[in-house]
Amino acid sequence: MDHNDWIIKQRESIARLVKPDWHFADIGACRGEILGTLCSLMEEGYAFEANPSNYAGLMQYFAGQKVVINPQAISNREGDITFYYGKSAEEGSLLGHDMNFTPMTSSSTIQCTTMDNYFKDKRVDFIKLDVEGAEWDVFEGAQELLKRDILWQVEFHLNEDWHKREILFENDYNIFDLDFNKLEKDSPRPYLAFLSKKDSLI
Repeated sequence: MDHNDWIIKQRESIARLVKPDWHFADIGACRGEILGTLCSLMEEGYAFEANPSNYAGLMQYFAGQKVVINPQAISNREGDITFYYGKSAEEGSLLGHDMNFTPMTSSSTIQCTTMDNYFKDKRVDFIKLDVEGAEWDVFEGAQELLKRDILWQVEFHLNEDWHKREILFENDYNIFDLDFNKLEKDSPRPYLAFLSKKDSLI
């Protein structure tokens, strides 16, 4: 399945699960491929995009819509953090390399916050998380948020990090594929998945 097919599958699966009165968060909004769907399906939300080029595009395209767009990174700590850039203006991550472990050669310092800090006094029912391999740092900074009953849709990037899924099981989350099949705890890493405290999604 190529990138565009995955995006279509994401949109269709999300549309079957979320509710119109929900509040959402898009962590790693990139160019808004999924954000537009979230805005059309739910009441209001928050988006985070650390790449300045992508952030500027989101601010222009989503002006007037019920979404707060933040130029911050989300990770496991507060303060300044290094953001690395890939070959194109749209690529980037906090890891310093792409998913093939090719080093990124340029960087800048940006503001970083945690999910727990940002959402400590905010409602959020659905979270889409795609941060190019840094998803486990996001979860580390969401210890309190993981106690809530929230539906997550996550892109899991690296087999080397898949053992860290124990943090999800410790917080009573189940892992489902995009066809809503519940995965076993020892199942291989899915590329895209839903996280829910329910035993069944549909």
